[in-house]
Amino acid sequence: MRKILTISVDDGAPADLRTADLLMKYGLKATFYVPKENPERPVMSLKQIREIASSEDFELGGHTVSHLSLHRMSHGQAKREIEDGKSWLEDTIGRSVTAFCYPQGKFSRTTPRLVEEAGFLGGRRFM
Repeated sequence: MRKILTISVDDGAPADLRTADLLMKYGLKATFYVPKENPERPVMSLKQIREIASSEDFELGGHTVSHLSLHRMSHGQAKREIEDGKSWLEDTIGRSVTAFCYPQGKFSRTTPRLVEEAGFLGGRRFM
């Protein structure tokens, strides 16, 4: 049986640059999920986000605009958070983003459809 290990880094904190350095040191790949803003803590600058995106070892994934829990939002608000977060990140790094992570690991039964309609290939849930 083939086993796969994936590494993901959540929330776009400036400390993620240290994590990226450690991952590179040991030859590990990862996906960094970055929101545009986060009311819980500071997020990386655009320059820092682009620095991580410049490595072939790292993928960047969508994490909404405001890092608020999607399951408490109206359908329209959740749709805007997901789509606008994707557009912002793609504009920031200059390429397509296909991975998504649900902020706080929370979503409603209709949220995965919004993620798919926004053009993501999948959604990751942290617990």
